[in-house]
Formats: sequence, structure tokens, C-alpha cells
Amino acid sequence: MDPAPQPTPPPRQVRKRILLPAIAIAMLIVLAGGIWLRGTAASAEEKNPTSSAEGVLTQLYLTQDGRKVVRCAAIVDRPVEEVWKAVTDYGNFGRMFPMLRDVRAGVEADGRSRLQCKVTSIFGAWPVDVRIRHDTSGGKRVASWDEPTGNITVNRGSWTLTPLDPAKTRVIYLLDVEVRPFPDALVRAVLLSRQKTVVEALASHLEKKP
Repeated sequence: MDPAPQPTPPPRQVRKRILLPAIAIAMLIVLAGGIWLRGTAASAEEKNPTSSAEGVLTQLYLTQDGRKVVRCAAIVDRPVEEVWKAVTDYGNFGRMFPMLRDVRAGVEADGRSRLQCKVTSIFGAWPVDVRIRHDTSGGKRVASWDEPTGNITVNRGSWTLTPLDPAKTRVIYLLDVEVRPFPDALVRAVLLSRQKTVVEALASHLEKKP
């Protein structure tokens, strides 16, 4: 005996079965496109605030050598000496920056500071081991590093502090990171959303000081 024929779904149900997956796929495409655009559209024009009231300005910055790096700029209403002390107090980074875990700090034989920690992110917890150079010449104060670690195949960054007057300091935080196996555009998009909180944490830490 032949099986009884199945009733044909009403056209409205058919349209719904087709339409809902199509909408979901379209939303994923739009989301992926937005992330790709955010992680690739860089500008060679620096964005700097004129006062602390503007908060932290974050951008994808195109360097002179063609690298796309995350750049955060802020003005902190503190003398440069105080800001520099906080930026180079590596042993206290675990309390200052909530995304860091298992922080260890020391000084190498060549005078560079060493910071070892784990950085938490949506990609997981990544071990970081960097040696940091300090440069206080030319009126600016710069702490910089260039050391990949494990799956972090590129890890370059710097803090640049410029005194604007005895009680104000411009803070520039640059970060250039590549993490395998994730696409560079995705990593940069995540950092653009996240690194602003690093500078905000620094400013908040300084505001709590008497």
C-alpha cells in the first residue's frame, strides 16, 4: 500500500522556513562585514583630545611604515612624573588593569623592565612575557616593547607621555598585535573595543590618588 501523501505546507509556512534562515545569514554577513571594516579602515591622521573631559579617543591608526595599530589618546590631569610612575609600576599592573592575571615584574641585566602576565580576552587567556625599554629624553617619556610570545606572533606597543603643563599629561597608548590563528582584522576590531578601558583604568587609578 502506498503511503498516504503528506499535506503540502501552507505558502505562509514555506515562506517562513525560507525567510528566517535567510535573515539569520544576512545578519551574520552584515556583522562580519562590520567587524572587517572596523578592523581594516585605518587613518593616518592622529586623533588627540584637547582636555580630559573628552575622555579616551581610540582609532585604528596607519603608521608611516604601513602598519595598522590601535591608538588610544587621552589627557590626564596629573603631572607627568605621577603618570610615568603609574605606567612603569609593573608590579602593580594586576591591581590597576583588571584584564591582567598572574602578574610578575622584574629588571633585566641590561636595564630593561620585564613584565610577565596573562591577558584575558574573548580569545582566552594568553601568556605575555615582554621586556620594556624606557626613554626619558627629549621631553617625552616612552615605555616600549616588541616581543611576540607563543600564539601572539606580533606584540609591539608603547606608552608615550607628553607634559602639557605642570598638572596635565597627554597619554598615547599604541598596540600592534597579531594572534594566530585569528584574522588580523578581527584581532584589531576586538582591541579597538577593549584597549580604551586600559587607558581609562590608568586615569581612574591616578584620580584615586590624593
